[in-house]
Amino acid sequence: MVRRGTVREDGKVFWAYKLRKNKKYEQWITREKFEQYDGVRIKRYKLLKEKYQESQDKLPPDERNFLGRCDPETGLYFIRLQTNGKPKFGTLEELENYKKNRRRLQRECYAKIKSITPPPSVCLGDKHPTDPNLVVVEIRSNKVKYGAIEKLQKRREKIKQSSVIYRQLNGKKIVDKYREIRQKKQQERREKPNLKFRRGDIDPITKWNFWGYSALGNEIWIHPDEFVERRTVFNKKRLDHYYAKRAAMGFTKKSGD
Repeated sequence: MVRRGTVREDGKVFWAYKLRKNKKYEQWITREKFEQYDGVRIKRYKLLKEKYQESQDKLPPDERNFLGRCDPETGLYFIRLQTNGKPKFGTLEELENYKKNRRRLQRECYAKIKSITPPPSVCLGDKHPTDPNLVVVEIRSNKVKYGAIEKLQKRREKIKQSSVIYRQLNGKKIVDKYREIRQKKQQERREKPNLKFRRGDIDPITKWNFWGYSALGNEIWIHPDEFVERRTVFNKKRLDHYYAKRAAMGFTKKSGD
């Protein structure tokens, strides 16, 4: 099967399959017509998507479609919005195949962009070099996006809500996956002691401080200012927990053991 956008030897581009008199044939057009047709298709899809989003906003939150939502009437799962503006539902197997293919395409796309884009030297929340009213709201594939601080807060809240929903749907699967990866990383660190870092270690190149290991066993390096802030909050919470534990045992802050 030929995919849309495939270029033939003569320079023509594949557009779509056509059906005429019960016979299927390929439609090849010039590059100029392809760009014209594709532009019209994208504009039409954007209009249909906006109209569909408006209809979804009128529904209660628990009735809106999102990736993986099961329709209680049909028992099928929401997969995506089609180019004709209609939602596509499928079985659980079709949903998993769609997720797998989407992750593969995203990894290929991100790897291609990262190979031609240098890594940024900023992190979320950093201010714009010229406009103090803008901060970094998103970093994707080494590309930095700036926006207002309110946009960053809304994005963080949206990510938090999405993670809660995802954990509710895939709680046990996530725990098992993280446990397996964490055990593997811990085994690797035990076999290679020189990979171990202690909290507060400074990277000789970036001058950032080491904070710890994530649930996946990856190293977490943060800016020195953020390290001081995190350590202050962490020490305060640890001290409060210590005094709360002593209070539960009947001791006070000034009383001895």
